[in-house]
Amino acid sequence: WWARPAASKFVSGRAVERCAERRARGGKRRSTMSSILAETRIFLATTPTDMRKGFDGLQGLVTSALKQDPLSGHLFLFINRRRDKLKVLYWDGNGLAIWYRRLEQGTFQVPKPRGDKTSLEIRSDELTMLLRGIDLTTVRRRKRYSAAS
Repeated sequence: WWARPAASKFVSGRAVERCAERRARGGKRRSTMSSILAETRIFLATTPTDMRKGFDGLQGLVTSALKQDPLSGHLFLFINRRRDKLKVLYWDGNGLAIWYRRLEQGTFQVPKPRGDKTSLEIRSDELTMLLRGIDLTTVRRRKRYSAAS
């Protein structure tokens, strides 16, 4: 779903359809996310979002609530009040795109921001865990080296 081909940031719609057809025939299921580039930032809106919002509404939220540029190529996540639906808005180089996920059972466990912030930035591995149903508050991270920014 999220692999970056040479010409585009995301896989085409036909590739997604082929994957769904393969799953319908009982084929091997692939992971939800394969890779997100290291420079791609992921912003999560922590306040509930009306899932009826489309491109213009979500673009307005990115600008006003998240204080980011929707054309930056970063991922912007929005979750509804019941936490069973998630939308990802992103710029793919030619226009805005939305990825939409609805859970048939369970909810997304959204990390709580510190203070009164309406958004927070998460890493790509945290996004994968969020989509797979792992509670981010119980994840324990081991100390790793990181270059000074």
